[in-house]
Amino acid sequence: MKNAHLRWLQQQAAEWRGKGIISEQQHQAILALYPEPANNNWGQWLIYAFAAVILGLGIVLFFAYNW
Repeated sequence: MKNAHLRWLQQQAAEWRGKGIISEQQHQAILALYPEPANNNWGQWLIYAFAAVILGLGIVLFFAYNW
């Protein structure tokens, strides 16, 4: 979701610059306040995978215990 907000801000800032509302320096300063997030989600995917494995094992053990 953050990328959608960032794209919106970039489009708006470009429009403001085109209309003369802000200068090129102001445009760059605004965009510098909101850097693009790192696209490094391996840690998050590892946590999700680990949680899925634990949940799956829990379900299997629940049924095995009550069989």
